Amino acid sequence: NGGKVSLVDLQINLSAGRQALVLSGSGRLADKIAAAINGDTSADDPTIQALVKTYYPQQLSVFDLASPPDSLTHRLHTYFTLNT
Repeated sequence: NGGKVSLVDLQINLSAGRQALVLSGSGRLADKIAAAINGDTSADDPTIQALVKTYYPQQLSVFDLASPPDSLTHRLHTYFTLNT
């Protein structure tokens, strides 16, 4: 839902070493994280800033939903090919 529960879930998964792909343009938390990664100063939530500082780009990455769908398919294929 993009609220506090999503943020806690993301924190737990990142701290467990899992990768996370943020879908920019999907709303709420995802857009706040994408804004922080892009240096948007309005994204001043300290928890989100800490996540970005700690995990981006090693475990946390962003895909803009305005991009062509084929580029998401390629990105996911590359990820799953490298991590299987």
